Amino acid sequence: MQLPKSLSSNLGLLITSVATRYRVTFDREMQPLGLTRSQWWVLAHIYYFNGDQGVSQAKLAEILDVDKAGIARLVARLEKKGWIERKPHRSDGRAMVISLTPRIHKLMADITALGDVLIKQSLGRLSRSKVKEIQSGLLEIGANLDGMIDTTSAETIRVRKRIQKDLKGLI
Repeated sequence: MQLPKSLSSNLGLLITSVATRYRVTFDREMQPLGLTRSQWWVLAHIYYFNGDQGVSQAKLAEILDVDKAGIARLVARLEKKGWIERKPHRSDGRAMVISLTPRIHKLMADITALGDVLIKQSLGRLSRSKVKEIQSGLLEIGANLDGMIDTTSAETIRVRKRIQKDLKGLI
């Protein structure tokens, strides 16, 4: 899909557009296997973030930006399939730790391999150095965004106030 020049020059929209196309492509590959986006997304995060140690249900909800009730329902469905297991947290009796079952661990290695194939195909003829540069840049952008989550810059406040003023004139 060719984006209009005005959209392709907006880095935020471009990153979002590429991420959406990755998800759509991966969904297409997972659909014949009977895996929904929610399922593979949760399984992948458990697999990558904490491997065999597991991750708390609350942390998983935070990582995936899903409400706690939504993640609880999804985790319950995956547990019923025998793909994950919930155990009490060692130090916090109220928390549950979620980990992959041995049965699903092999599947995750295969899903990861499929993801690697799709990424390799999407990178086309980009050189290794260019790919490393993109990865490095995205990691830096992510770190900058993490730092912005709980703070607002003076510049952002000024622009937001201008927008709020303009919006009042439209109502």
